[in-house]
Amino acid sequence: LLDHRTALVPNAKKRLRQKQRQEQLRICTYNTRSIAAEERLASLIEELKKIRFDIVGLSETRRPGIACFEQDYAPNSPIVFYTSGRTDEKPTYAGVGFAVSADLNRYLTGTNYVSDRIIQ
Repeated sequence: LLDHRTALVPNAKKRLRQKQRQEQLRICTYNTRSIAAEERLASLIEELKKIRFDIVGLSETRRPGIACFEQDYAPNSPIVFYTSGRTDEKPTYAGVGFAVSADLNRYLTGTNYVSDRIIQ
């Protein structure tokens, strides 16, 4: 992807690699094994600080009901969580969700909570 002009510019290859990295979308999945309690959610956030991501798909959230909430991740960089669990009074053994960086969240146009196993 380099042409003869990049050879003449100092650090051109490095800048090109940085630009390509900025255009990548980092998506991963994580089995939370329950984030129903606040201390488990805090533990998840600490784990997420160890990786670079834009979107994290969450399984086994075990959070009841439908929720969208924001948590502090780093200074001036919150994470937005979307979760879907059982809406009745029965114990929740499933539940899904996803976490989105605040920068990317502004591009999210909407969500459709289908069930405790599907969010569109």
